[in-house]
Amino acid sequence: LSGQLLIWWLVPTLEKAQEQADEYSRLAGEDSMKALVVRGRGAPDPRIEGEAMCPRHLVVNRAAAMGVNVQEAICRNGCPLQTTCGFQRQKKEMPETGLFVMASHYLWLPCPAPRHDLVIVDESILDKAAEVISFDPSRITDDDKWSGRELDEAMERRRIALLVRSAITEHPGRELTFLRENDITVADIRGCLQHLATRDEAYPQLSGHMSDRAIAAALDAVEAREVLKVLKLFRQIRRELPLPRARLNSVWYEPDALVKVDGEIERAPRVLVGYVKPPRLARETPVLALDGTGSLDLNRKIFGEHMSEHRFAVPRQAEVTQVGSKVFSRQSLTGCDRHGHPISSQKTADAARLRRQVVELLRLLPGQVLLVTYKQAEEVLQPELPTHILSAHFGALRGLNSFEH
Repeated sequence: LSGQLLIWWLVPTLEKAQEQADEYSRLAGEDSMKALVVRGRGAPDPRIEGEAMCPRHLVVNRAAAMGVNVQEAICRNGCPLQTTCGFQRQKKEMPETGLFVMASHYLWLPCPAPRHDLVIVDESILDKAAEVISFDPSRITDDDKWSGRELDEAMERRRIALLVRSAITEHPGRELTFLRENDITVADIRGCLQHLATRDEAYPQLSGHMSDRAIAAALDAVEAREVLKVLKLFRQIRRELPLPRARLNSVWYEPDALVKVDGEIERAPRVLVGYVKPPRLARETPVLALDGTGSLDLNRKIFGEHMSEHRFAVPRQAEVTQVGSKVFSRQSLTGCDRHGHPISSQKTADAARLRRQVVELLRLLPGQVLLVTYKQAEEVLQPELPTHILSAHFGALRGLNSFEH
């Protein structure tokens, strides 16, 4: 690539970004634009061993995820590390043009790289675009969320909130119908949204002068009030209320959900809200999404209905043998549930037998062989693997070319 463009190249992970930048640099000519890896606040600082790009990244990234403009509220507002941290150094040293390779979560977070002329999204980002939050249904009707201005306005907002809570907790499968029967309109929901968005307690008041502990306490206080979660609930209702169906699709109620309280698992009623995070892209920004197994319909939910599809078929050079009688799930290979706890003595014995069979099969395969499985399964299989077997787990493999040979 050459020219005076500024291109963002988004890949699944920072490790993949480094791999892509290295490979690009090997192929680049004298006139090619330079590739630069963009490192987040929590990434290792390449110039200081054992140091993160931002030493305060734990609380700072929490604040950014809650909508705080960290650069203005903390970094430029009294942070004692402003002139020394790797993140600010990186920002100052960035050129005005070039190829900026970064992890794809920068589609939704503030990015230190300059404004882009073109964005390339390499590999699917669908799994990162959707998010589910949960909270106690009583949070919907907290008095302090709806107070303010004239008393009759506050009472009306709380009346609407009571109907919303009732629709979700008492009328599953017909939540929208219940709201319409009670004359709740999109304008009513929009008014509640506007009120919640202007509540001072919805966003933490932070500065760089504050200690990490003080910032964490301020974030905890905002999370405890859960104003932003209720705001997202009303936003989804506003989107679905005009649709000609009875139920909410992106909101549901679990009266006996498993939740973690002070490190212990308990059962409690929870409202769950699923939503698609809007990308931080200007409407006029051209986007090229590269994905061998992508869905145009799902990508349009993120990038807009104007997105078009162009297919380039790649010749397949593999012979595939599929086992139809066994799915090799994580549980069947480990004998444990998702938390790593043994399911039963019988499941443990069955899993051990299945692993022995897998290892016996691998011993028979000639040449270098790659085993790809779940992380937990890889960990228990590794000690028994023959020397000619390499292994990787799904989460660490995606998008990388480390095993292309």
